Amino acid sequence: MKRKINKYDIVIYSCLLAAIAFLVLGGKDYFTTLDEETTVKDEFKSALKEINNTEEEDIPTDTNTGEPEPENLVNFDKFSIVQKYLDSILDQIVKDKLITYKMIKTWDEYSVLNMQYQKEVTDKYYEYVVDIKISNKNANLPTEENKDLSTDEYSVITLKFYIQDSYERNGFIVKKIDA
Repeated sequence: MKRKINKYDIVIYSCLLAAIAFLVLGGKDYFTTLDEETTVKDEFKSALKEINNTEEEDIPTDTNTGEPEPENLVNFDKFSIVQKYLDSILDQIVKDKLITYKMIKTWDEYSVLNMQYQKEVTDKYYEYVVDIKISNKNANLPTEENKDLSTDEYSVITLKFYIQDSYERNGFIVKKIDA
């Protein structure tokens, strides 16, 4: 027995075919855009690598560039910013790639010994060299011990802290640490 095709079946099947066609066209357009984004990302990454290689050759990393410290930072308590950041790692509020919770737990007592302004990396993003005094001589350290500043009683490590002027928090925050 043959089934009779009514006008509603024609409308339903034509709408389904149109929907499938639109999905195929949309998917094709999406994947074309995705390929273009990948090439833009690759170009951006290669440009960043080129810039970073140039900066490393041009700018000495361990010496002060001679820039004066910005006035908004001169009278600000930067020591407490670094201390709070380290305390936040210990309290497991913040996770850092260089200094981990387990590492800082072995330090027993620690404090910021010295802090020297290096340069303004970008707008409102500053680099400081920080010496951290650690009471436990057998502690796990993220970098080599600073032999010049360390004694028999305590160890000192020197790290680079990048501090940003944060509008959201109405103050300064530590954004990154490097060895």
